[in-house]
Parts: sequence; structure tokens; C-alpha cells
Amino acid sequence: MTLARMLLCSSLFWLGGFSVAKAQEASAPPAAEAPSDEAMIAAWVALTPEQRREASEWFALEARSLPIFQNTLIRYLKGTLDKDPYDWPEPAAQATFDPQVHAPAQPIPRVPVDPASSEYKKEFERLVGWKTPRRLRSAWAYDYAQRSILRIGDPHDPETLFRNGLAGFVPDLDLGEALCQMQLDDGSQQAVHAGFAHTYAQRTGASFPGISLYDAWNSGREIEMPDVECLGLLHTLLNDWKSFKAPVSNQKPLYAKIEALFVPIQRARALQTSLARCFLIATPVLHDGYQGTEAFLHNEWETHQSDPALVRKDLPPSDRWEAWMEKGQKELRKDEAAQAASLNRRQHLAWGESQVRALWVHVLQGMGSLPAPESR
Repeated sequence: MTLARMLLCSSLFWLGGFSVAKAQEASAPPAAEAPSDEAMIAAWVALTPEQRREASEWFALEARSLPIFQNTLIRYLKGTLDKDPYDWPEPAAQATFDPQVHAPAQPIPRVPVDPASSEYKKEFERLVGWKTPRRLRSAWAYDYAQRSILRIGDPHDPETLFRNGLAGFVPDLDLGEALCQMQLDDGSQQAVHAGFAHTYAQRTGASFPGISLYDAWNSGREIEMPDVECLGLLHTLLNDWKSFKAPVSNQKPLYAKIEALFVPIQRARALQTSLARCFLIATPVLHDGYQGTEAFLHNEWETHQSDPALVRKDLPPSDRWEAWMEKGQKELRKDEAAQAASLNRRQHLAWGESQVRALWVHVLQGMGSLPAPESR
């Protein structure tokens, strides 16, 4: 079945569901107040480890069968694969530029900083921790350097399933988000992504595993730019071994070359990441200046039938990115029908999130750790 046909069926379901709910509104008894997150967490903690595993398996089985928009989209994306949708590698060791190769006249060795140290934690908070944390606990992530999804956690972990479900996230939503990013990425900048995936380091030689050059450049913070990493990017991405030699005395033109490499991948990745988050979540956490553009991003999905392949064809090249964003948002402000369609899509997703959370209420009540509502 094509995505367009699946979405048509989904739309028919939504219209029918809302219609029935409205017709029954007058005769239905008042709904019981939903338990708070605190009450549900207390009910979860009260279960034994074996009971938590049993409850999470019960939840996951029923959640994947919920007739919600998220499940329709996730099933479609998994259906586009010609392999097991869960067969993805774990992250490989992060590459580090070799001082002997890229700056032999100044070969300051790279010494990894202990991630448990205060020095590392301070730098991580400065370059990565500025982002608003998400409630979604991801077991999967898309890697632009490898053009592959990576397994970064256990998708069957009971705690992950509970915390995600509590926030309204259906199982496999993180996988669907990663698959969406993979389809949005055309791969044209893979080599540049791979270059900026190298480990960030300081001029002293201290390197920070888990913090990439992309993280550092994208942070907007003042960063150290040692010759080893800057020349490493120039050598590997432009095969330019003659323009600059370490120690570099005039850094300005070197930094301009690095910036020209970084800006296109930053624009593409930020936009694709934001779109992927809006693909399955009504109001996701967005970064990189996309906060407040949710209506526009959902409209982009609505306009292209929630099909990543169609959206990818519409994405702008780097030099037209700003004009594309301005034009799209301006047109949306003038189009009331498009605004309504964008809002309708978000409401479908929000309703699905409420059904996922309600299922955990049902499971916890079935396990006997959460009191059932009083009969009226």
C-alpha cells in the first residue's frame, strides 16, 4: 500500500473517530481525571523489576496496535527498508585527527580527557549541554557521517518504554524519527559530515571524546581551533595540503575556508532534524533557531503527504535556505486553509500521544499498582 493510500485510510479513521466521539459527548459520563505523572511514576516504582518487564511488554504489544497517526507513519517507514528494521550497528570509535599527519612541525599529541572529570563536564555543558533536553529517550540515532542509523540504547528497556510512554511517545518513535532523517538526507555532504564528526580538541592537545567538531562549531560558543583539526579538515575534505602549514600564522583565511564547509551541512542538518522531530511529535523540542516554526514544519509535511521522499525534493540548497524559509512562512501566514491543515496534523499527533499515555494508565491499573478510578 502506498503512503498516500495509508494516509487516506488514516484520515478516514480520524474523521470517523472524531465524529463518533462528538455524537456520544452528551450521553457519555464525565471522564475520570487522568493521574499525574508523579502518581504514575510512583506506581511504576512500586513494581518489582520482573513486574516492570511484564508491564512494559504488555504496553509495547498493545501500543504498536493503537490506531494512531504515529503508528501509520512508523509502519510506512519501516516498510521502505529492504532489511530488518532493527538491524543497525552500534556507534564506532570516534576518529581523531593525527598531529603527525596534519601538523608534523607542531605535533602536539591528543590526550583524551576523562568524561567523568570536571574539566570534561564543563566543556560538554558549554558546547553540547546548552540544548533543551528532550523527554524522548532514544535507542536509535541517525549518523550523517555514516549515513546509517546507530543503535545507542536498548529499545526494549522497561524504563525507556515507560518514560517514553509517559510522555506520549509510542514504541519505535525514536526509530521512526531516525528513519525519517535518513530519508531526508540526500548524502551529498556525507564526506563533510564525516570530517566534522572528528573529536574536538584544544590547543593544549586535550581532546574530548563524545564532543565532535560539529558540536563545537554548532554551539555558537567561542571555541579553540588548533591547527591540527583545522588543517585536518582542509586536507581530508579539500585535499589542500599546500595553502597552509602548521604553525599557521594567518588563521583568518583558514577559518573562512572551514566556515564555508560547515555552513551548508549545519543548515541541512538543522532543518532535517527539526522536520524529523515534527514528523511524529505534535510539539517537539527544537533547536538551532527553529523554535516557533512548528506550524511551518508541520505544514511542510502536510503539503507533501507526510512523505519524506517528497519533502526531500523540496528542501533548498544552502545558498537559498534563508529565502526558502522566509517565503514558506510568509505564504503560510496568508493561507488560512494551510494553517488549519497544519494545526489539524498536530492535533492528530497530540491525540495519539494522549492515547499512548492512557495505555500506560490502563497497564499500571491492570498490574494493580495504580488505583482504578472510582465508579460513579
